[in-house]
Amino acid sequence: MEMAVKRGVKPKQPFSKFIEHTVSQKEVSLVIVKTKEELKRLQRSLQRSKFKKAKTSLELVEKLKSPVKIYFVVESNLDKQFYDLILQYPTGQIELFDKEKMQSIVVVPNYKNSSIILLMTKGVLRRTQKKGFNVLAIVGLTYQS
Repeated sequence: MEMAVKRGVKPKQPFSKFIEHTVSQKEVSLVIVKTKEELKRLQRSLQRSKFKKAKTSLELVEKLKSPVKIYFVVESNLDKQFYDLILQYPTGQIELFDKEKMQSIVVVPNYKNSSIILLMTKGVLRRTQKKGFNVLAIVGLTYQS
């Protein structure tokens, strides 16, 4: 396994060390894998490290009010609302629109002891970039297997 270096993480460290470095970061961290099997393996590692899985961007943003270790898996396409969350996370305030309740949700993230990790395969990353979402430019620490 190899790790892409971005802001302070040394190359060729195990995934567990990468996870440790993501805590209290003011940016969403990214994990890029080659296969779906590897994606499942790294999800199990995150769960062993007390990370919870978020299914939607609104679920994730609601949990940001208190310290949280959370991950989000992009299965096929990154939606605009989650991309907006990634963009806004470092600013200290996130505003997303809840279409069911027809109202904005505004949250000030608690960065202390928190971590958000985005997981996707290389193929999904390529499709996401083709859609115009430059994920690599807006995330913090990045791990590539």
